[in-house]
Amino acid sequence: MGHRSIARVAGLARLACTAVRDAAFDGACHDAGLSRPTVVHTGEEGTRATRKLLIAPERPTAVVYDNDIMAVAALPVTQELPLAVPRDLPVVARDDSPVTQVVRPQLTAPTRDIAAYGARGRDPAGNDRRRCGRERTGYSGAPRAARQHLPPRR
Repeated sequence: MGHRSIARVAGLARLACTAVRDAAFDGACHDAGLSRPTVVHTGEEGTRATRKLLIAPERPTAVVYDNDIMAVAALPVTQELPLAVPRDLPVVARDDSPVTQVVRPQLTAPTRDIAAYGARGRDPAGNDRRRCGRERTGYSGAPRAARQHLPPRR
């Protein structure tokens, strides 16, 4: 799609799932021939992290978020600057929850079966069996729900 620099707003660095996502994202960017990605780790400061990325001298051509709430929280920042999503900056959410579809513009996200994902979280005895790996998350490189998505400006 012509992206040159993709950034990620990630969860807390101390979380095991964040470390797995860090490695996967870094590897995917490397495999695509992109420069090492900018990753901002944050807890509840997704808006602040987004602003930091977007006012940098070398703004990313797309931003990926570790959760849908942070991705939605990015929209007011893009409007303030002003950057049109997705024309000027594609914003990619992670979970494809209903919130990504009710905001305007709708957000791009990987498509997955959220109900099946939740059902696999506990076995019949109620034991937690979640893992960060693909075998437990229900994510298997599923296609993305590209809503109103345009390539970056050249």
